[in-house]
Amino acid sequence: MSFTFLGSDGFDPNAGLALDTQGNLFGTTFSGGASNDGVAFEITAEGDETVLHSFAGSDGATPYSGLIVDQQDVLYGTTGFRGTSNQGTVFELVQ
Repeated sequence: MSFTFLGSDGFDPNAGLALDTQGNLFGTTFSGGASNDGVAFEITAEGDETVLHSFAGSDGATPYSGLIVDQQDVLYGTTGFRGTSNQGTVFELVQ
């Protein structure tokens, strides 16, 4: 399987990927998305992509790292910038 980002769904995926128990991949892009602040995404085992979250600055921007997945398939990650003090954020995404 291969996947190509279009910009509106993310740009510059430079972190690792996480895999859940169903074979879905999860990751982040450094930029792109609705505000060009990066996204968190899922690519299913069939190759379909979903933008799980498009960062908007107030909730963080430019996620440098990938995501981790817990046993309940809750995702966790970090952003490098913005948030309330422009120092980045730690976030949780519940599917």
